[in-house]
Amino acid sequence: MKTVRSALPDEIMERRLFTAKDGTPLPYRIYLPEDYDCGKSYPLVLFMHGAGERGTDNSLHLTRIANVCDLILSDIEKYGDCVIIAPQCPVTVQWVDTPWEKGGYSVKEVKKSVYMKAAEELLAATISDYSIDKKRIYVSGLSMGGFATWDIVMRNPELFAAAVPVCGGADPEMAERIKQVPIWTIHSTGDLLVPFSGTEDMVLALENVGGDIRFTRTDLYGHSAWLGIYDTTEVVDWIFSKKRVSDGRFSEE
Repeated sequence: MKTVRSALPDEIMERRLFTAKDGTPLPYRIYLPEDYDCGKSYPLVLFMHGAGERGTDNSLHLTRIANVCDLILSDIEKYGDCVIIAPQCPVTVQWVDTPWEKGGYSVKEVKKSVYMKAAEELLAATISDYSIDKKRIYVSGLSMGGFATWDIVMRNPELFAAAVPVCGGADPEMAERIKQVPIWTIHSTGDLLVPFSGTEDMVLALENVGGDIRFTRTDLYGHSAWLGIYDTTEVVDWIFSKKRVSDGRFSEE
């Protein structure tokens, strides 16, 4: 079912600037429900953009390409009772310091990037500053942000109730570490920028350890696999259905 738009992220998400502990500036957008109530607990969605949306304008990452923010805000009445944050990194850097054409990489060998550290600090600050349901924290990203989604989950599996990495790459050696996190990933076999194997190898590793993995393999879209997942509300329904329970396992709401 195609979505019916009720708001554009660029119109409704507030522009802000976060400064990390090391002084790194991180432009970001935040969405809060119009009737935000500190007495309630809200799900939190982190969106990590792709390489083509890098910059310092705090706009391109929400206006250039289809994304999970756009999808959630397409129906505020149904999905808008949440908090969304969307950081933007500069043109000269990456969320994850690894060559995209290699697909996979080793978390042990690739240190956390300066801007990934800043994004993690932003996430922590948002959780601290607002009334966030810590059992319902989600992340999604595409291309360079697909790498970032895998990376932040692999380094912080205890934080997330679900993740949707799109056409990224990961470290299969980390499958055991993240096997309890529900993940829905998509990649095109015709991707000429980020190898399909970057996702396929991670999916196989997760399947081998009994991971909670949903894989949408497509022969369409080329590198733009997000067109196959951010085009209907099915993925948002799936994301918001996931919830951590007290012992670290997960449940369907």
